[in-house]
Amino acid sequence: IQWGKTDSILKVEDKDNVKRFCTVKLDNIKISDSPKWMKNNLESYGIPSINNVVDITNYVMVEYGIPMHAFDISKLKTQENHPLLLVRKADQGEEFETWQGTKIKLSTQDTVVADAEKPVAIAGVIGGANSDIDSNTKAIILEAACYNQAAIRRTSIRHSIRTEASSRHEKFLNPKLVKDSILRAIYL
Repeated sequence: IQWGKTDSILKVEDKDNVKRFCTVKLDNIKISDSPKWMKNNLESYGIPSINNVVDITNYVMVEYGIPMHAFDISKLKTQENHPLLLVRKADQGEEFETWQGTKIKLSTQDTVVADAEKPVAIAGVIGGANSDIDSNTKAIILEAACYNQAAIRRTSIRHSIRTEASSRHEKFLNPKLVKDSILRAIYL
């Protein structure tokens, strides 16, 4: 386990819209089906089971109220002296593809989580197809965060994207629960 407190894992540039952002790097991940009890629990909330890693993030979101996301490290583009994840404002017209395959042109009003080359998530709204967890995933960065509620709402409306994460981020979330959520996911 390596916490995202070092510049090699995480850097937050958009401090106006980020209240708290925690990451942890986990190696030797094995992707599989989730246990039946977790699938049943998620299904009772209308959340489909995807795989053990994605299901854990959703399970902890339901339990703690803090949306979480996992990034496949092997899919992140790296550069020397650049963190694995950079939370920044999007460039005007920058392109992003959601994990669902929807292509979006971003605005400078959008906050993104990016690797060294491109956005891998629209912060607080939706993850990208370019860093999703699949059967080949071996190492991940797990993140939980709290954002400026109004900024998330504007981004969600601007791009007509409504997700469980965006609806939660549009309300007050307790920043103190961000690290607790990460710890819960690790030890689940």
